[in-house]
Amino acid sequence: ETVSFIFQEANLLPDLNALNNVAQPLIHKGEMITYAQEKARELLEFLKMDDRAYGMPEELSGGEQQRVAIARALITNPKLILADEPTGALDPITSREVLGLFKELHEEKEVAFLIVTHSREVAAFADRSLELRDGRFVAQHGNSVDISDLNESREIIIDDTGTITLPPDLLAQIGGSGRFEIPNVEQNEISFSRVAEERVEIEENADLVLSPICPACNHDYKKEKMQMCPECGSSRPMIKS
Repeated sequence: ETVSFIFQEANLLPDLNALNNVAQPLIHKGEMITYAQEKARELLEFLKMDDRAYGMPEELSGGEQQRVAIARALITNPKLILADEPTGALDPITSREVLGLFKELHEEKEVAFLIVTHSREVAAFADRSLELRDGRFVAQHGNSVDISDLNESREIIIDDTGTITLPPDLLAQIGGSGRFEIPNVEQNEISFSRVAEERVEIEENADLVLSPICPACNHDYKKEKMQMCPECGSSRPMIKS
């Protein structure tokens, strides 16, 4: 009851109008249909969709469908909404409207949002950003993060097991994987230095660079500096130049 979900596609039930799509979570909980519809109508009015309450999904625009999906997520009074690329299927103007709506919901209804995104604009919208690589959080960023240059705001995470996962671009900057000494350890500070016998080997090898092609889906990065494939979401590997 405290967590809801918003999909990239609205995923509305095609045989139900907007009002009944929003009411479904309460109906499935066993609430009376009239009560569920009353709460659904209140949310549609709050989201400025009350005049489209009886519209069928195919009659609604992409932005309208997403507003209905947001109302459906809100009807159980969640404290947290998980949103998977919520603006991915929307045009830029509608995307900004949805992000503005998220901000309004956060301020007025104290709803928190956990958003998965590859969008620079959506990432910059968040109060806090976490960088995910192969299922592991590797770094944290503040607000106004620039996805095209994550180094500017990146704070590397050491998890409770002491594990560090370096993003591909940082791994390239230090010459790739290998063995490292820890010459200095102090409170709140630690430094690493590659062992001497591996330094020569790294210098003799070709430099590592970001792969120009995604090996998973063959997306061509061209001159993009992004660390994650915008098509399939896989991490961008390093290759020898």
